[in-house]
Amino acid sequence: MSATLELQSSPSAAALTECWKLDVGHATTLQTHQAGVFRVAQGKVWATLDGPHTGHTMVLGDHILGAGETLRLQPGQRMVIESWHLGEEATQAEPAYFSWEPVSEAVWDGRHEAASAGAQWRGGVVQPSRDLAQALRSALAAAGRLALGLVGLGDYLVVGRGRAA
Repeated sequence: MSATLELQSSPSAAALTECWKLDVGHATTLQTHQAGVFRVAQGKVWATLDGPHTGHTMVLGDHILGAGETLRLQPGQRMVIESWHLGEEATQAEPAYFSWEPVSEAVWDGRHEAASAGAQWRGGVVQPSRDLAQALRSALAAAGRLALGLVGLGDYLVVGRGRAA
């Protein structure tokens, strides 16, 4: 099974820091609209970048990435990813999880004079506030998922105690 994810940045896109699940035996195509970082959160994936390719095989389009490993992608670049489970039976292999993090605008660090007050405002105030808002959205989403998980666990424990052995 194959699908295509169109990856692009949006100031209100809460899913930018969340992970996508890639089931065993499935593949998906990532199409980027801006530069960013593809990161494997869990499992392994086989990633194939679009060409042309030259040089040593690791410079070519195929990469095997494990948890914590990343690939930088350029605007318009396309990559096909598939769960990697070499040596394991497909029924025993686990799905892979990955994220896409667009490269943010250059951040003003206060050491360099900006050419205009607008650039200072964007770099010193607007960008950090966007970063903070994105982090808060992610934290709230995680807290919501945790609360739902705890409620589900509570239901499981209560139902489990009421059953006859």
